[in-house]
Amino acid sequence: HSGIARVQGPRPSTGAVTGTCSGLEARFQGELLDALCKVSRKDADRIAWLAYGKYQDQLDKKPYGQPFWEVYDVETVNPTAEWLTMYEEVKEEAAGWGLEF
Repeated sequence: HSGIARVQGPRPSTGAVTGTCSGLEARFQGELLDALCKVSRKDADRIAWLAYGKYQDQLDKKPYGQPFWEVYDVETVNPTAEWLTMYEEVKEEAAGWGLEF
């Protein structure tokens, strides 16, 4: 954990686009950080490169995703079924890389 002064939370659009962060991104960040604390530096490096490889070709396009009001029911503040399914699929893929959630 050395070198981490604070956790700033998810930054899906680096603050450039309004409303592009939801509770699931924050939840995933917390679960991901917890899972990463259980792996070696070598495995963490391998996992980081796997994740980077998924998005490397899109980085110059700045894929911001969908705004909160499209992925959550704003009255109940619950994720839509589609958004929750995507979250679970991403988490399952990351588990396949060796992370224990």
